Amino acid sequence: MTNKFILFLCTASLCFSAEVLAQKPYIGIAIATPGEGSWQYAPGKFIPNTKHEQSKKIYVGLDFKNQFSVEAGYLNSGYQFQHPEKNKSSADLSVKMFYAAGKYSMPLGDSFDAFAKIGLTQIHSEFSVENSNKKSSQAIRPLLGFGIDFKMAEHLDFILEFERDGKINHVPQQKLSAGLKWRF
Repeated sequence: MTNKFILFLCTASLCFSAEVLAQKPYIGIAIATPGEGSWQYAPGKFIPNTKHEQSKKIYVGLDFKNQFSVEAGYLNSGYQFQHPEKNKSSADLSVKMFYAAGKYSMPLGDSFDAFAKIGLTQIHSEFSVENSNKKSSQAIRPLLGFGIDFKMAEHLDFILEFERDGKINHVPQQKLSAGLKWRF
């Protein structure tokens, strides 16, 4: 499925005219909120994430003339769930996401743009409980996002964004992120 997805993205990019492809590329970095998920260790019993580690995101994109852009990126995050009973194992969940999305921006003035994006995310997760084997899984989920783009300088923007990527291992993948985008 992954190879077909990559082939589709490559083919779609070749369909654009040379004029569109000559538009402005960008690269960005962001830090996102820690995971809000919980682990169901028994029927009806959940443990919240105790790790509270910031997620990191890096992405690249291409702005087109008609306020449309395409974007691809990588995000990683981690969760830890401590069992409420003493001498019970804790569990760890590591999540890595690769995404591709189309993004539409709407100007709100000279310095602000509001945007929305939709795409697909490939999520790879590793779940482990102390003293046991890791369980890996992969899934493709829809990505929905929206945010504000503030132009700080000619080539530098501040981005505030919310993304929702569905659930993996019963843990919602939704993040509020803040970061910087450099436009070439």
